[in-house]
Amino acid sequence: MGQSSSKRKHKCKMKSRGVQMHSSLETIRNENEDHLTHLTYPIHVDNNLVPGWINKSQFLEILSANVPEFSKIENFCIKPATTAGENYSSLILRISIDVKLTDKSVKSMSFMMKVPHESAKMQQMLKTVNFFTVENATYTELISRFEDLYKSIGMNIKFAPRAYKFTESLKKEPKLANTVLMHDLSQDGYRNVNRLECLDVEQSKMVLRKLAQYHAAGAHCRVINGPYPELFTQPMFGSNKERAISILEGIMGPFKKMFLEHLNFYKDGEKYSEKFALLFSKMSRKFLRLSTFDPTEFNVINHGDCWINNLLFKFGSKGELIDMIFVDFQLPKYGHPSADLLNFIMTSVHIDYKLKYFDYFIKYYHDQLIEHLKLLEYEDRLPTLAELHMQIYKYGIWAITASVMVLPIVLLDQNEETREYKSQLYTNERYKANIEQIMPWLDNRGLLEKSRSFFAFNSTSVMGHNNSKSKHSYNVEPATQKPQAQPQSQPQPSTEPVDDAKSKIKLSPAPAAATPPVVINSTPAPEWINEAQFVEILKQTVPQFSKIQSFSVKPAMGAGENYATLMLRVSIEAELTDKTVKPISYMMKVPHDSSQMQEMLQMANFFDIENECYIDLIPKFEQLYKSKGLDITFGPRAYRFEESQKTEPKLKSTVLMYDLGQDGYRNVNRLECLDFEQAKVVLCKLAQYHAASAAYKSLHGPYSDTIMYGMFGSNPEKAMAVMDAMMIPTQKMFVENLKNYDNCEQYRDKLEKYFSKMHDMFIALGQANPNEFNVINHGDCWVNNFLFKFDPSGQLLDMLFVDFQNPRYGHPSADVLYFIMTSVHIDYKLKDFDYFIKYYHDQLIKHLQLLEYKERLPKLVELQMEMYKYGSWALMASYLVLPVVLLDPTETATFENFLGTGESAADFKKQMYTNKRFKHYIEQMLPWLDNRGLLEVYEPPQAVQAPAVPLTIATPAKAELDSNVPAWVNSDQFKQLLKRNHSDFKEILDFRVKKATEAGDNYSSIMLSVDIEYQAVNGQSSSASFMLKVPPASSASAVMLDFMLTFKKEMTMYNDVIPQLEQLYQQAGQPVVFAPKSYKLQNAPESDHILLQNLRPAGFKNADRLQGLNIKETEKVLAKLALLHAASAQLYVTKGPYADCLDKSLYNESTRPFFENPQSKSFVAFNTEAVRSFKGSELFGDKVTKILENMFHWEAKAGIYDDTQFNCLNHGDCWTNNVMFKYDAQGEIVDTLFVDFQRSTFNSPALDLYYFLLSSPSFDIKLEKFDYFVRYYHTELQRNLELLKYPRHIPSLKELHTILLKNPLWAPITVATVMSAVLLDPTANASIDTMLANDEEGKQFKKKLFQNDRYRQHAEALYPWLNHRGLLDLDDGDTKSKDDLDLDWLNFQHFAKLIGEEEPLFEKILESASIPATKPGDNYGAKLLKVDIKVQLKDNTTKNYAYMLKIEPDIKMDENSAFNMVPKEHEVYEKYVPAFEQLYQEAGLSISFSPRTYRFNQSIDKNYLLMENLQASGFTMADRMQGLDLEHTKCALKKLAQWHAASLRYKELNGPYPARYDDGMICEKSRELFKTITKCCEKAFLKTVRDFKGVEEYEHKLEPLLKAYLDTTIKDAQIDEQEFNVLNHADIWTNNIMFKHDQNGQVQETYLLDHQNTKYGNVAQDLYFFLMSSPQLELKIEQFDYLIRWYHENLIENAQLLKYTGFVPDLKQLHSILLKHPIYAAGTVITTLTICLAKRNENLASDLFLEESPASDALYNQLYSNELYKTQAERILPWLNRRGLLDLV
Repeated sequence: MGQSSSKRKHKCKMKSRGVQMHSSLETIRNENEDHLTHLTYPIHVDNNLVPGWINKSQFLEILSANVPEFSKIENFCIKPATTAGENYSSLILRISIDVKLTDKSVKSMSFMMKVPHESAKMQQMLKTVNFFTVENATYTELISRFEDLYKSIGMNIKFAPRAYKFTESLKKEPKLANTVLMHDLSQDGYRNVNRLECLDVEQSKMVLRKLAQYHAAGAHCRVINGPYPELFTQPMFGSNKERAISILEGIMGPFKKMFLEHLNFYKDGEKYSEKFALLFSKMSRKFLRLSTFDPTEFNVINHGDCWINNLLFKFGSKGELIDMIFVDFQLPKYGHPSADLLNFIMTSVHIDYKLKYFDYFIKYYHDQLIEHLKLLEYEDRLPTLAELHMQIYKYGIWAITASVMVLPIVLLDQNEETREYKSQLYTNERYKANIEQIMPWLDNRGLLEKSRSFFAFNSTSVMGHNNSKSKHSYNVEPATQKPQAQPQSQPQPSTEPVDDAKSKIKLSPAPAAATPPVVINSTPAPEWINEAQFVEILKQTVPQFSKIQSFSVKPAMGAGENYATLMLRVSIEAELTDKTVKPISYMMKVPHDSSQMQEMLQMANFFDIENECYIDLIPKFEQLYKSKGLDITFGPRAYRFEESQKTEPKLKSTVLMYDLGQDGYRNVNRLECLDFEQAKVVLCKLAQYHAASAAYKSLHGPYSDTIMYGMFGSNPEKAMAVMDAMMIPTQKMFVENLKNYDNCEQYRDKLEKYFSKMHDMFIALGQANPNEFNVINHGDCWVNNFLFKFDPSGQLLDMLFVDFQNPRYGHPSADVLYFIMTSVHIDYKLKDFDYFIKYYHDQLIKHLQLLEYKERLPKLVELQMEMYKYGSWALMASYLVLPVVLLDPTETATFENFLGTGESAADFKKQMYTNKRFKHYIEQMLPWLDNRGLLEVYEPPQAVQAPAVPLTIATPAKAELDSNVPAWVNSDQFKQLLKRNHSDFKEILDFRVKKATEAGDNYSSIMLSVDIEYQAVNGQSSSASFMLKVPPASSASAVMLDFMLTFKKEMTMYNDVIPQLEQLYQQAGQPVVFAPKSYKLQNAPESDHILLQNLRPAGFKNADRLQGLNIKETEKVLAKLALLHAASAQLYVTKGPYADCLDKSLYNESTRPFFENPQSKSFVAFNTEAVRSFKGSELFGDKVTKILENMFHWEAKAGIYDDTQFNCLNHGDCWTNNVMFKYDAQGEIVDTLFVDFQRSTFNSPALDLYYFLLSSPSFDIKLEKFDYFVRYYHTELQRNLELLKYPRHIPSLKELHTILLKNPLWAPITVATVMSAVLLDPTANASIDTMLANDEEGKQFKKKLFQNDRYRQHAEALYPWLNHRGLLDLDDGDTKSKDDLDLDWLNFQHFAKLIGEEEPLFEKILESASIPATKPGDNYGAKLLKVDIKVQLKDNTTKNYAYMLKIEPDIKMDENSAFNMVPKEHEVYEKYVPAFEQLYQEAGLSISFSPRTYRFNQSIDKNYLLMENLQASGFTMADRMQGLDLEHTKCALKKLAQWHAASLRYKELNGPYPARYDDGMICEKSRELFKTITKCCEKAFLKTVRDFKGVEEYEHKLEPLLKAYLDTTIKDAQIDEQEFNVLNHADIWTNNIMFKHDQNGQVQETYLLDHQNTKYGNVAQDLYFFLMSSPQLELKIEQFDYLIRWYHENLIENAQLLKYTGFVPDLKQLHSILLKHPIYAAGTVITTLTICLAKRNENLASDLFLEESPASDALYNQLYSNELYKTQAERILPWLNRRGLLDLV
């Protein structure tokens, strides 16, 4: 499996390295090329391994093709090139050849040749996975392509040796197919390094850089060239999952077994035994699952076996590292790069570095990856470092396999020949030293857990924003000793930044902890506090209290220990009733008497929240533990003033607590932070607190809103106002001081970018994600909010929390990160971070289990990953809170200075960021945060986009056209216009009207230029120029344009809409002009015309349509389109729908005749004829033809826009000639305007984007830059929508791409129609009339239109591109079938009254469309139509309705025939379905069986059934060809059992069903019809089954069974009242069942459809029919009995629920019933199953089933020869036979 079993090694040259990792490297001296370089251990070369079938004649073709002047082979030598232990799955040979050249000289050459071992196991393996095929493809196809990508940007990067292919020699020696021949890199100085010593830091970085370059090329290649072949994407061992798992177990099993057996050999190994055993039990399945790439992630081509022996290094003369190259590409796979990263680091990096610098290595790789992706101009989203770290956790299985199965081989010393090989793997001291450090590291990161798939994150919550720095300082004492050293057996090395030196990094020691000077807090106690207020508290809490003898209130903390509140110590001497005196002490928290504090309290009174925590919540949490026998205290006891508040309201904003100082609790010195043991105690107590909060919510439901949302409630902006007041000034000061921290200036850009997004990020993370594990966070978890209790010897006994002002429900990472980053000493906080996380997790799980928490327990690996997701808490704590923690006490440490902006506040913040303690900490923390990607804002991963395909350049040409001027156009029409617009106008001197466009430049109108010279009042002459647009002169064109509302649309746009759009930008402060100014001629006739400003005199002109637009021109058009779309979307939202001519689709049933006429059919015929002639049309021709032949249906569907999605006003005809550019003297575009709004329509922006991008850019950029152009447009669209304050959701770039994929129609339509006109050479007869004409001129014009070379060049490039993107795969079900029904009777106004009865605000139907709903082959009786209705409501909003209309086919039959199923189906839907549902309703269970049905009020003489369209409610149908999985099968059986149970109870209550339900489809009435069907089936079936394996077992039974099939079925269908009978659905198969799923993909609801065959009778009919037709093959056979039991259990349960008192068979009796009625089993397999598995084909029409003809024979042969059917029948028939279900006669 590459990571374990495959150790193919190219030992071109090996050299030993000294034990010291940093010793200089010596130059390698090759004394003899034919000998291996000296190793540190003996070399064992077996020359007998060289295969005898390799000979020098095979190399002649290689040498001839690659050696100039090659003459002949002089010497030929083959020797093994690797030693024992360096090669496992193949043999590496060195082929040394002396070549004689034509000039008689001799050249020495060397190749490396990889061949398979001649073992039986290897030959079997090659049948499963042929590594050699993959490796040759990688070397010869992928690697060269990757290297060329870098060459194109001027970089010469080599990834691998050159490889060669045998061709002619292969014909003579087939074994050469399973070889890999490569250039011998040892000739160029490349060699392996000693695997036993692994790699040092510099070597590791070199590998990671080259790996990043390789991965970047692989990702970019996918974007520009499309998906990789299945060779690189399919599962490792084929698609058969169980077989693959079996192979994996065969490979992994021995390793896992030996490792577990040797765990006790390693230090502390036994404690991991259970975890490894559990992990190993599911490892193969998890490994296989994670080997399949996730398209939503960043993926690359992984090397697949990236370990030290597959890396060749090149060194200089002084030992300096020059280059490295990969070899052994037998296992490349497309997937996440973590596979290569983990495999490489865990196997090949020296143990001194692999764990300690792990995060650094990941960051270094990420930096290189991003650098090279940018160099390659990678256009998809770049992966962030945080995402990469998170995926490292997801794919952690690679770390396990590498450590357990590969590393033992890497470190195996071949000198140890005295012991058995397998024993050496896990007992050698080198591996022991490695694994003893690796196991705790894996465990601390949660990688030893067996976890479910949980690695997709939603938006999540953050906890209360930690603005409160109020601290309880109970007798603050400085630390008198350094923090304790950690026990060596506990945490393992974590990550630290690595400099470029190979030597180990030495950290400066922490500065000595001096006792901080005590700065007295001079703030006086508030005067409003008095002793009388405490009497009620003392009466409640002090037994025998009599009176207060003395009372004093003093500040309890020094300056710098308190920011948001004032902490007071209230000391009381209480006299008791026995006259004794008892001293009592309280801690009282009161607000500062400042304006800022009063403003904050008005926003959120955090005293209320803190009292709720102390008095209400914490005692309940403590009680949870007491009930389990554990006495845990979380905080001091608190008290609430009741009576005293009535006389002093300020007491409401206080917190009164027991003074824990009386019991020995105190703070530790915050300047020293916490040592290792103290940190563990805090984490343990924090885990206990979190566990209790989660358990309490699980038992009692949600907390109050103040706890769920924090002090500021559900409005995040309130919280952010406070956060911004704290963060913005401190962020600025922090960034300004980066220059004062060693090597930290490099983080300035990242931090500034991070801080700029911090506001929005905190809002985005402001809600708890219900899919994650959540707790009540403390919310301000730092060192001054902890009180510790020590015994006299200094041993830590306990700790408690104080200051619960800021609790909030959310993920525990908020508390954990905040605590570690602020409060743990620098010697431990980074080095032991992973250990701390694991320790917290261990305690959390322990206490959740103790409290019997019933919900899913969080995994450690999940917690580790979420530390990345919620990493903002780490950064915020580090830059905002830590400076306060480490600041020396000072009187300036006040709430006002912390939040303020004045001079005093600025001085205070300067102290925060310039003190030496903080400098010492932050210089180590920033690199750590950076290495973990925590200086990047977390963004959820997104799927990569589809690729574009680079093309070549088209050739330009020129054109001209003639036109006619209407008679009414004269100078008199323009006099009044000139007077209105030109104040100096006197009279017209010259009036000229001429053609303005050439033939082929405009089809839908005549463009005239009107040039006028006039005399001004001052006698000077001046000029004016206009463009006059009029309809074509011919009647045919005019009628068409009038019908399509072209002039009405355009006049509405120019006169009404465009001025409003421009006004929106004017109001936003960004003036925009979209089009030329329009004018009205007062005395013009009523005929359609549009008068516009002539843009040409102002310097505007069109680009050359034949040449196409360049990148800059395309960008300018897209920018203007984005302006148009944004403004039109905003206008729609604010003012409602546009006029009908812009809002309503032209394609509906009433307009169908106009669009589907002989002229349009002729147009399509010429078009499809041309398509068939295009290169590659065999791949796309049928698809394009189907689209064109059903264009009306597609246009009708596309014309109904979804009002819930982003829509805009599309230009509708946006191509080169409808865009005008103005250029400056340097040729730069200064303005862009649109003309010709005749096809404008409100719909998805996909219309304009496809129309423009596929018609108008030049050939060389049209596809290559498509995704770039979409991104460019999106950037502009988003900017403009934000400018206009668009109130709805703005689609992301990913969503825009989805919109394009969901609206594919305009892509092929543009290529097939518009583009042909755009690219047509100038011709005088280019017009609509010519295009529509069927005379010879029209035919020749259409041929020229579709078959000219320029169009062919574009089309042959675009159609494959459309096909690769799936844009030609329009749903077959939405196209019109050849036998489509006549729907003349269907008037969509029939729906008006129907909708009006349901919707009181209904006003009118705006649009309607009907489209076939089933794919060919999915329905064989009635036809189903989707009916989509868009209505306008009285409040001017719109609403969509979706129906399914079922129409019976017009087949001639007896009206009493069983095929006349309409009356029965109507009755079932309208009577029995509601009645059965009512039975359950009365029993207290809400069950729905089928969709709701409707009837038109009008009398319609047609057999129809109108139902709700379940697809609109999220229901889907499973793929009949794939079959139902277990979950869906069980859901269907459960619903069937409920149906059957209801039918029993209904009959018991209401008597027998009508006699028509006694007959099924096969009965005496239909005997003659089924005679024909049976006869046809028999011939085809027997012909097919004769070739089945093992058919001799049952073949003799088949023909008699078929002969008796009709008689037996008819007889069996007769009702036996002594039997168990139900109302059978009688046609229950995949296509008559629909499922609705929840967000996790679980089945939520199941509906039954198509009740036309309903029949009363024995239950075997439904059970056999469903189970033999619809589940997946394995379920039908392997799970049959289980499924019958499942059905039976549900039948019993529901019959009892409905209080049915009649007979219900037990399970044994049910099996007997099934055995008694076998005909339904065999009949379903022989007949119905063929339909279920048939390929989708329009020829499967119902009339062919009912006749004997060559066409019918062909149909039946097609059904039975289908490979899917043959596979299933070959398995099922023996099973039926062994159950006796073929024994009918």
